[in-house]
Amino acid sequence: MAESKCPASRLMNTGGGGIKNRDWWPDALKLNILRQHTPVTNPLGQDFDYVAAFKSLDYEGVKKDLTALMTDSQDWWPADFGHYGGLFIRMAWHSAGTYRVHDGRGGGGEGQQRFAPLNSWPDNVSLDKARRLLWPIKQKYGNKISWADLMILAGNVALESMGFQTAGFSGGRPDTWEADESVYWGGENTWLGNNVRYAHGHEGKADQGVLDGSQETKSDIHTRELESPLGAAHMGLIYVNPEGPDGNPDPVAAARDIRVTFGRMAMNDEETVALIAGGHSFGKTHGAAPDSNVEAEPEGAPIEQQGLGWKNKHNSGKGPDTITSGLEVTWTATPTKWSNKYLEYLFKYDWELTKSPAGANQWVAKKAEPIIPDAYDSSKKHLPTMLTTDLSLRFDPEYEKISRRFLENPDQFADAFAKAWFKLTHRDMGPRSRYVGPEVPAEDFIWQDPVPAVTHPVVDERDIPQLKKDILATGLDVSQLVSTAWASASTFRGSDKRGGANGARIRLAPQKDWEVNNPRQLRHVLQKLEQVQQTFNSRAPAAGGKKVSLADVIVLAGVAGVEQAARNAGHHDVTVPFTPGRADASQEQTDVESVDHLQPFADGFRNYGKSTKRVKTESFLVDRAQLLTLSAPELTVLLGGLRVLGANYDGSGRGVFTKRPGALTNDFFVNLLDMGTEWKATGDADVYEGKDRRSGEKKWTASRVDLVFGSQAELRAISEVYAQADGGQKFVRDFVSAWDKVMNLDRFDLKKGSNLPTVRHYDIVAAQWHVLHEAFAKQNINLVLNSTTRYVDDLAGSGFLIYEGPEKGWVNHQEEYNEWLKASRKGGYDALNLYFFSSYSPGATGYCQWPTPLAETDELTFYKDSCQLSAMTMPGFTVEQGAFESWNLGHLAIHETGHWFGLNHTFAGGCSEPGDFVADTPAQLTQIYGCPVGSDSCPNQPGLDPIHNYMGYTDDSCTDEFTPGQQERMFQTFFGVRRK
Repeated sequence: MAESKCPASRLMNTGGGGIKNRDWWPDALKLNILRQHTPVTNPLGQDFDYVAAFKSLDYEGVKKDLTALMTDSQDWWPADFGHYGGLFIRMAWHSAGTYRVHDGRGGGGEGQQRFAPLNSWPDNVSLDKARRLLWPIKQKYGNKISWADLMILAGNVALESMGFQTAGFSGGRPDTWEADESVYWGGENTWLGNNVRYAHGHEGKADQGVLDGSQETKSDIHTRELESPLGAAHMGLIYVNPEGPDGNPDPVAAARDIRVTFGRMAMNDEETVALIAGGHSFGKTHGAAPDSNVEAEPEGAPIEQQGLGWKNKHNSGKGPDTITSGLEVTWTATPTKWSNKYLEYLFKYDWELTKSPAGANQWVAKKAEPIIPDAYDSSKKHLPTMLTTDLSLRFDPEYEKISRRFLENPDQFADAFAKAWFKLTHRDMGPRSRYVGPEVPAEDFIWQDPVPAVTHPVVDERDIPQLKKDILATGLDVSQLVSTAWASASTFRGSDKRGGANGARIRLAPQKDWEVNNPRQLRHVLQKLEQVQQTFNSRAPAAGGKKVSLADVIVLAGVAGVEQAARNAGHHDVTVPFTPGRADASQEQTDVESVDHLQPFADGFRNYGKSTKRVKTESFLVDRAQLLTLSAPELTVLLGGLRVLGANYDGSGRGVFTKRPGALTNDFFVNLLDMGTEWKATGDADVYEGKDRRSGEKKWTASRVDLVFGSQAELRAISEVYAQADGGQKFVRDFVSAWDKVMNLDRFDLKKGSNLPTVRHYDIVAAQWHVLHEAFAKQNINLVLNSTTRYVDDLAGSGFLIYEGPEKGWVNHQEEYNEWLKASRKGGYDALNLYFFSSYSPGATGYCQWPTPLAETDELTFYKDSCQLSAMTMPGFTVEQGAFESWNLGHLAIHETGHWFGLNHTFAGGCSEPGDFVADTPAQLTQIYGCPVGSDSCPNQPGLDPIHNYMGYTDDSCTDEFTPGQQERMFQTFFGVRRK
């Protein structure tokens, strides 16, 4: 039988191949960055809650496995000095170290080191091996820990396994599943080039390899300016060239590059010295031979290498033959142990320039003994060596002062490195409300943009309508209300989770003085809104202690403005969602320099900013939309709505294509797409005039940002939807939805994946109330819901026990909690106060105060009279989200309320009298779990164990009853003790 053969004569191509639109029109506006990281690309599905999964992780088990891995050297990639610590520190550092302050992009928060281009950068040589070493641990714990978290945690454990005490760790970094195309890594098209980011850079290397020590010495290295928003000196590096600027081994010149690049990663001089000196206290660099031995990076490697790259032809290609940076430096005599030796050697020796085996510039100690161990041969010793950038810490005047202080004060050095390392690895995670895990440090850091806890009841649906009326009564118009709320909320960046309306930092420096915020108008608006806030808060005692923050008032003002604009357009049934709970930050809680990086260079939503030689304003608009996590339709509807609401930063009419400004209409799109208008450029490159085609009469003025919605094909297609005859209602509905999204972008306390999760969701509270009310209604006890209040702070969230790190563990804050109870408890002794805590004591489900006759002076017993429960017992939470497996239907609230009414456990007293003091509940020897039908632990007493009674410990699915005797006891206790 003849062998079957494929028809070889036909040439086949596949979908996605061929010349692309961007090849034909490279300068065309690209919207692809608005379509990233969607549920379509996520194999876990959009309903997967990573934070809930992480909370169920055997965290100590992961750390134990990571610690074991550190010294479990593998033949296929041996460990230097028998310890992988240095490799994993570098992996974590290079994961987090891509962060830059100008746009908040980069960093370790998405696990992007797994994807191109980062997985193939010259600076990341060998980190492909580090991730493969981690794979068995990732495989073991699955989706309970992301790659993003695991890479950072591995760096922490590496440090701890070598004797260093870290400042803590937070999980909560969900993985992404594709390369982040929104990040501008530079315009160079060769590895290690910098001819675009600097005015006088060099072109780099067309082929793949390690750092080239033979680069031309440049004369402008002291004065050059690094292109914004970049943070690295070369394409493909994390920070700077360790050989010196462009390979020039000048430690003083290198210090300038270090200061710029680390500064753009949000580090000051002290943090920079601590990180370099601390990180270089461990491990070594690798330059066993010239880079001509190194083959293609992972993205360019053959398929059989299975995602690994940089195959090394030098001898074994691993262990002592490893080539990464091309430098061959081991900094200390104790490369697997924390010490102060890095700084000791830095100042102890004089240094002379030498070459590594790969030909890279490095330094060797003069008149020194060979004290440095070999990584693979214990019989060998080497002379101390340093990088050019190491010597910068000695020869730069400012760095030298800090380095000497650390040398003389090792404890200060250790503390500074611990805090700088925590900042490095957590800088892009945003506020503490996103932190999760048992090792989250208790300390607040100013770089986290802290916002005070909400320690008072917040406004609710009974207060909000009147507040809206009060806001509108100030005389502020729609434009002022909307533009102020937008200015406050739109500072948010999805990249590093900074900014947003929470904190009301728009009233503080530097935001209050930003040109884009129209400072003069802003002062006027804020003065009016502060009056509304003060008036409401002055009534707090009469309102049950409820107060409203200015942050909430600012957002509510925008809500009121949008609703008024909808009414102005004839849409009288429009309600814009509003969720209170924000707080006001102080100037002392605000790092002015850091917050100033949130200031937009251009903001097309408010028609602010000009094009540059490289970037047109419409590209700035798309960039800003991506930072706001907007889709192309959301971008379109928001801009069209903001225009007709008159939200331009300067109050101008540019792009306001309507005869009825202040009304929420689709006029922007209708008039933009009107073929009766002809557009022409003016003398200003960013300004255009629209004239009537017949009469030549001027109708409108517009910016490039306005006109792009009629010129760019995808944006025009969306605009047409809103300009259609049936598009008006959809426009209003979509605008309200997108507006609400932006107003709440920083409300991590309201989102799935938050560490302050859904305990505050109204549906969860409503479901719990329904379960509780129905159970007691069957006993002729009519519970009446008086109020619900949300609190956001560590104390209120945990019920007096707060986790303060691995050393202190869960710390009792009972005295502070008692004071909090005094301020929060409502009603008399006959008022049931139920507290549900988002982070209750480990393993605990609930507790309730027993009814005790009060003495006149017994104030504390009164204030502590309440039931306290874990929110994870409420109906609506799943086990995957952290709910208790046996108690998640809300019956624990019934059980604890039974205690409040004077009922004891059914197993109280065991098989002996008087048991639980109720005659008709059968005796039970001890607590019973599950739902063991037919159980009889007191066979000499009548009846079976009362497994279906609410006052036992059986599963929620098993309990559904009180006895008549229990009903009678509840009435007696309430009227005899509580109501009395």
